[in-house]
This record gives sequence, C-alpha cells and structure tokens, in this order.
Amino acid sequence: MLAGSADHSSYDFSNKTNDWRRRCKLALEVDRNMFAQEAHGYKVHLHKLDPLECSPKNDLLVGLPPVEEAVD
Repeated sequence: MLAGSADHSSYDFSNKTNDWRRRCKLALEVDRNMFAQEAHGYKVHLHKLDPLECSPKNDLLVGLPPVEEAVD
C-alpha cells in the first residue's frame, strides 16, 4: 500500500493527496537509503532534482560504495 501510494505522476504539489504521496515516497527512499548503508556499507545521500517541478519522482539517491582499506 505504501509503495502504491508513493508511485505517482502528479505535478500538483499543493494538493493534500499529493502531499501524502510525497510522504510515502520519502519513507521508501529513506528505507532504501538505510538498507544500502546497513546491509552493504554504502554512504548514501538523498537529494532532490532542481527544479522540484521537473518530475514528480524527483528524489535522487547517490551512493558511494565502502572503501576497502589497503593491506600492506
């Protein structure tokens, strides 16, 4: 149900229904972020595309894999 609510294609960010959908999408993105960090050691940052109106799916996760330390 959460994923279904988060999967939207509306550009009207002032609509209360769309606000709910954006919150659902944010919850999913935060969960993906935490999974990448906890399960795989990635450093992940959540960003928004600019301008916000460019897409209703304007969340951008940027992940950097863990750095392996050199063994001498």
